Amino acid sequence: MFVAFTVAATLPLIGSAFKVDSSRLGVVLSAYVAGLGIFQILAGFGALKWGTREVYLGGLALVGVASLLSGFSNSIAELVILRFFVGIGTAFTSGTAYSLLASYYPEGEKGKSIGLFSGITNGLGGIIGLPAASIMGLAYGWPFPLELVGIVTLVATLLSVLILPRTKSQGNIRQLGVVWSKGRPVLKSRSIWALSIGLAGFAAAAFVPIEYVTQYFNVVHPLWGITTAAEVAAVGTGFTLPGGILGGRIGERGYDRRVVLAICGVIFGACWLVFPHLELVFVWGLYAIAGILVGIVFTVLYIIPVYLEESKGENVTLGIGIISTTQFLFTSVFLSLFGIVTVGLGFTFAWTITGLIAIILLPLLLFVSPTRGNISSKIQNNKMKVQS
Repeated sequence: MFVAFTVAATLPLIGSAFKVDSSRLGVVLSAYVAGLGIFQILAGFGALKWGTREVYLGGLALVGVASLLSGFSNSIAELVILRFFVGIGTAFTSGTAYSLLASYYPEGEKGKSIGLFSGITNGLGGIIGLPAASIMGLAYGWPFPLELVGIVTLVATLLSVLILPRTKSQGNIRQLGVVWSKGRPVLKSRSIWALSIGLAGFAAAAFVPIEYVTQYFNVVHPLWGITTAAEVAAVGTGFTLPGGILGGRIGERGYDRRVVLAICGVIFGACWLVFPHLELVFVWGLYAIAGILVGIVFTVLYIIPVYLEESKGENVTLGIGIISTTQFLFTSVFLSLFGIVTVGLGFTFAWTITGLIAIILLPLLLFVSPTRGNISSKIQNNKMKVQS
């Protein structure tokens, strides 16, 4: 997640360097999200054909190369193109990462591993990446943190090749017809599409406060400073770590996971309705609450395809890919729209739309097949361990 946060933390610096306003900067942000969204489904089919581990490693390498080259952009157009390729690489790593985790852990433990992974990648990525990128950008220029993240990612790719265990399902299906037949039940799943669209507004509302907070502070509250904005965003993303862990535990309990998503979604939307009216001291607390909610929602969201009949096993990557494609494409459009609205109607109106969009699509979750954690099986397993 460092690759996403580096641009968010240095957005005003990029705007000054290329002499563009929020509407053009929104295109930079949406380019990454567009690449992330468009190629998620392709990543799912790629995992069926070539193997989950192989697709993950290829995506990680692409993220490193494209991020490194982003720092050498000579125009806003070059930066937009390269950020699109960073998004493509991330698309090949996101769903495959959750699929690998699901294959490494037994039932009842999958949710906890997914929650911990989601919390660490988002939480530590934000709490370290945002302020660090802001400080480095101010000291050495906006390209430096992008180049550094690219180098670190390439090193991580080499280490992953050596360390990451192979899965039982290796892919390597030569016939495209077989790949299509395996993935078709996921593409036709009502539950997957209901999750995709029902939480599309939430996903967009989760990106906007991180990607635009430095620009918001710079334009509306210049005395607060962009470094403070990066620190506020870091608090929000940092609290996704406990949120992810909590979501992993909730997701494996006996609760209806749809209800958990709906409750958290409504509270989250309300946060951004009040956000533009708050003083700085309250903004810190709001971002902490929002971070916990994001951690819970995305963890529970990614647990559901692991247990749905049509998307479990080797189809997890494709199931998450459909969800992410829908949500990130929606987010990409909304990020650009948010920038345009702030120029024409102001940030307060834009934040109000953000809050409403997080809530308005949630009723579609009713079309998701109910899934609950199987507490009884875990209790039985614990009894068996005690007896043995």
